[in-house]
Amino acid sequence: MPTDPRVSVANLPAVRVVDGVCELVGRTPLVRLRRVGDPARAPIYVKLEQHNPGGSMRDRYVLEVLQRAVAGGQLVQGDHVALAGLDDSAVSAAVLGPSLGVCVRVFAPEGSNERLLSMIERFGAEVCWTSASGGLPSAVEEAAAWAREAPGRLFVDGFRRQAVRNAYGDIAREILEALHGRALGSFITSVTTGGTFREVSRHLRETSPDVRVGGAVLLDDVPLEALGAREGDVLRRVSLEEAWRMRDILAKQEGVFVG
Repeated sequence: MPTDPRVSVANLPAVRVVDGVCELVGRTPLVRLRRVGDPARAPIYVKLEQHNPGGSMRDRYVLEVLQRAVAGGQLVQGDHVALAGLDDSAVSAAVLGPSLGVCVRVFAPEGSNERLLSMIERFGAEVCWTSASGGLPSAVEEAAAWAREAPGRLFVDGFRRQAVRNAYGDIAREILEALHGRALGSFITSVTTGGTFREVSRHLRETSPDVRVGGAVLLDDVPLEALGAREGDVLRRVSLEEAWRMRDILAKQEGVFVG
């Protein structure tokens, strides 16, 4: 029997009222795919991390770092945080910083892709250009050096292990809660540094030890053996062209835009 596409307002969940955008990070919805995949086989769900305020799962990590710093007294209102690169983490910091009362400065090499620049600046973050020849490593060095120059400054990098565990472990818990006890057969994610792949799969296996895990590795220079895969996990290198092709298929057939 076909699903009725109409949704009654009376059946919608209660609307959340929050005290700030930080409370909107996480608890992102799952949407079931209806046209992509074989309907006779297991249902496929996509977790919509773009529903985070900054538009990506990096909100989870950046918020975890900032809140831990506030709780530990490393950050107070009026302090500054520094990041390197015009990427999703910079967007997350720019979006979440004002709610925590901190200023954001982003160091980026000249000639960087400016796709996210206007968004970062619109939220009040300051962008400082570094040498193009030095690339991202130089931007990282300058951001870290600037943070060390004075009190009230924190450099946010991507390698805080406990923050990674806490932030991405929440994704696993949310998936299992959303399924309401139904068995989870597989979990698949895109892979760059491997943080999401490792931590989500680790938390899922605590309650679903038989879950199969797969990763689409997007960077050619990342050794597969460094990603922490277990026996039976499937890692496959995927070109950006392949990823964009599937992104477009999902957009056209399901109305879901990912990546």
